[in-house]
Amino acid sequence: MKIYDFKSLVTVFKLFHNENSLFFYFLIFLGFSASAFEGMSLLAFIPLAEVLNNDTITTKIPLLERLISSLKLEINIYFFVILIIFLTFFKCILNFFDQYLSSFYVEKKLLSFRRLYIHYLVNLKITDFQTIKSGKVSADIQLEIERVGNVLRLFLRIVNSVIYSIVALGASFLISYNFTLLAILGGILKLIIIKQLEKPAKKNGLEHSFVNKTLTLNISNSLQHFKFLKIMTKKNFVYEKISTLMDKLKVVQKKRIILTFFQQNLDEFLTTVILAVIICISFAFLNLNLIELGIILIFLNRILVKVGSIGKAKLILERDMNVLDSLNQRLQNWKTKKYKNGNKKIKSIETIQLKNVSYNIGKKQVIRKFNFKFEKGNMYLIQGRSGCGKSTLLDIIMGIKKIQSGSVIINKEEINDDYDYYNIFERMSYVPQELVVYGDSIIDNIVLDKRFPKSKISRSLEIAQAKEFINKLPDGIDTKLDDSGRNFSTGQIQRISIARGILHLNDILLIDESLANIDVQTQKKILLKLKNDLRQKIIIIVSHQLKNKFLFKKTIKL
Repeated sequence: MKIYDFKSLVTVFKLFHNENSLFFYFLIFLGFSASAFEGMSLLAFIPLAEVLNNDTITTKIPLLERLISSLKLEINIYFFVILIIFLTFFKCILNFFDQYLSSFYVEKKLLSFRRLYIHYLVNLKITDFQTIKSGKVSADIQLEIERVGNVLRLFLRIVNSVIYSIVALGASFLISYNFTLLAILGGILKLIIIKQLEKPAKKNGLEHSFVNKTLTLNISNSLQHFKFLKIMTKKNFVYEKISTLMDKLKVVQKKRIILTFFQQNLDEFLTTVILAVIICISFAFLNLNLIELGIILIFLNRILVKVGSIGKAKLILERDMNVLDSLNQRLQNWKTKKYKNGNKKIKSIETIQLKNVSYNIGKKQVIRKFNFKFEKGNMYLIQGRSGCGKSTLLDIIMGIKKIQSGSVIINKEEINDDYDYYNIFERMSYVPQELVVYGDSIIDNIVLDKRFPKSKISRSLEIAQAKEFINKLPDGIDTKLDDSGRNFSTGQIQRISIARGILHLNDILLIDESLANIDVQTQKKILLKLKNDLRQKIIIIVSHQLKNKFLFKKTIKL
């Protein structure tokens, strides 16, 4: 039977060591130095006690005797008191910096982890990104990555405890080799007993993580579909489902609490028993005076406490290691799914042609041998019943979805993996069907992360017929939107979205059902503005109920 499994510790060590390894070793040095100063302060009590008893130093530690005799200072009680205070002061200072820098190091690692998570997430192919639930991403960033921080903190606690134990053992060996050896055997026995609790604790950790994730996703999904559930009178269904998961989580947490506190009390009991047995043996067989025994017992008591903290930390670390493993696996999976961009770039898009394009969703063929050429300077309308492939056609034009057969040709060149897809995305501007708003001002929602001249912003608002209602607001374009845009009507949000699409437009403007909640008269004004003011662009609009078809160069029916 293995007394200790270091696999998880090695995994966390690699996470620390991959970057800033010198800083990590500096933390180890600080921990070692603090432990050394504490050890020296305790050892200094032995000659202090000898001075108090005999006024001479007769300690059994030759190294310490030579060090004291070489000093040319007056050796008396005040010397040792000042020495102990001095050593303890430096130990506290080093401990403070070790704790502060360790916390800083962990928080920095967590920030890097979150940035890496977001980096891989935003670089996913859009088709893969759409399969990820927003609730899961929120849970990962807010809860799961924080549990990774807990793993890192526990690892540092284990490292510091190991360092302290090694230093304290060394100091104890200087006083009595036999007594210290007995203590080591007692510590090993304690580890064997603690080890038996690791398997049920790890199993409980996996179960807790699974139930907690399921509960979080169910709550998130229920909030996203609240309107549907309310109308379908399914609120009791949701309540019962979430209540069942909460009851299950309660049972799992109860087991977790029992295991944690049982382990803590067992640890305290074992520590007391081992110390009592060792003291009895030392008085019976070893030639130790009371002072030396007292100092050794202080060392051994602290070592046993550290060993206990190592066991508890390792127990919790094993329980939470599955979080680190699952997040690493997810990131590696996302890393392989990002766009594989070529080097070819397109300066501008004059024409885009779909030639014999077919696309299947599962076994259903949504688009079959579609042929059409979109040309610069024209506005096109794509119409059809719900589910006929209108939005899918836009995705194919944008390069989001790969076609099963046929080709997409831009400026007489067939697009393939040799082309830089991000370069193609930059030539296009997209207004999606769903409302995309952030909890910022109108201007921030329009410009996003770019800078534009005020004249260009004003022009885009004017084309989208949004300038008039925005100017009537008390704060105008600086008015803040709620995260979901609830303080504006759907039609107003759609006009703000269209203005954003126009502002970021290079060659192609794609509008997917974003005129649906705008009245017919305003629709006509927007279409006329798009047609007249954006003459050198390709404009493609998807709608199943749009009027004013005469304004379009061609209406494509799917």
